[in-house]
Amino acid sequence: MRHRLISIVSFSESRGGAAKAALKYFCALKKMSIPVQFVVVEKYSKDSQVIAPKKRNYYFHFLKRILALSVQKLQRSSDFTKHSSNMFSCCDVLKHIENSELVHLNWINNETIALEKIPNIKGKIIITLHDEWFYCGTEHYTLESKRFIEGYSVENRDVFGVDLDRLVWIRKKRALNAIKDRVIFTAPSNWMVDRANQSALLQHFDIRLIPNCLDTELYSPTPSDVLVDFGVTDQDRVILFGAVYGKNMGMKGFDLLQQALRLLKTRLPEKCNIVLVSFGGTAGKNRLDFGFRHVEIGHVSESSKLAELYSRADFTVVPSIVESFGQVAAESLACETPVIAFDSSGLKDIVIHKVNGYLATPHSIESLCEGMLWMLDHDLCSLRQLGENGRRHVVCTFSEDIVVEKLLNLYCEHAGRAVVFQ
Repeated sequence: MRHRLISIVSFSESRGGAAKAALKYFCALKKMSIPVQFVVVEKYSKDSQVIAPKKRNYYFHFLKRILALSVQKLQRSSDFTKHSSNMFSCCDVLKHIENSELVHLNWINNETIALEKIPNIKGKIIITLHDEWFYCGTEHYTLESKRFIEGYSVENRDVFGVDLDRLVWIRKKRALNAIKDRVIFTAPSNWMVDRANQSALLQHFDIRLIPNCLDTELYSPTPSDVLVDFGVTDQDRVILFGAVYGKNMGMKGFDLLQQALRLLKTRLPEKCNIVLVSFGGTAGKNRLDFGFRHVEIGHVSESSKLAELYSRADFTVVPSIVESFGQVAAESLACETPVIAFDSSGLKDIVIHKVNGYLATPHSIESLCEGMLWMLDHDLCSLRQLGENGRRHVVCTFSEDIVVEKLLNLYCEHAGRAVVFQ
């Protein structure tokens, strides 16, 4: 007999955007005394309701990940996004969810749960799409290929070596068909809902829009002198962005931002009081030439400090090629700081053109530069109005109370009120 327990499953407790989104669901439900546990492979807290493998099993699971990465090298692809095959499972994760009435799967890659083990889950299932992996092959995002719409066949093969994309897609099709009558998918943006509905794998499944939630009390206008120690004065115009280095630079549009900033430099007077401020990465380790004075904050672990950074900036630039949601954009707007982004993917749900920010033509360097010029043409009073519009939109759409209510309603619809409210 199954315990009336809800299990939220994620590879990591808090590393990465998908894990943080799942953690927020868990914390909000726990606060409401919902019978919930958070089952992960990678744990950081001491919360007894966050369930993770013992150290020995964790290292054994790590060996599985290395083996899976080795197999992935049999396929060569021009797609620079992450690829996952989900060949193996973390046995502890399977053990801890086997008695659950409702299992909410989030980002379950890095060999958290093998595709073949998903049909073995006994309870009702909810799967949240934090990227495009569930309706693609091994790739987590598909930027150019239409295989996710057409189906992965021999005829439309676009990789070299072993076509793992096709083999994994077939495995997904088999696994998902086995749970079709007891699974509901959710996606955090209208863009992802549309993409999933276009896909050959998920077009006949029930897919709901439930955005990521945000603590709008924590992320709120927070006046501070956080940049004074870096020599930034009240007269400086601050452009904020999240710095991403390494393999994720392309997806996050960091190269496009760098080119747009160099172009911006040519459009402005020689002496201007613009300061670029970046967070993320390692402070002082990635000196890049943007044409302006650049202050690197490095990794920011405290949300309160991040809120101070957002609040001090004139505007935030989020140049991502694709975002399933757009957490940085939502956080910035919650702090009443307008946002520039490309008019694409999940960011379109968050940034409203010339109402709370600027949506540039995807993925035009010229248009991104024009957006920054448009922002710089506004005085602080006008920017404040854009920011107030942004906070109002975020509070009404993405605040914890609103999003968690939608999630609870879905839990009750799918598993019954007796499971959720005991």
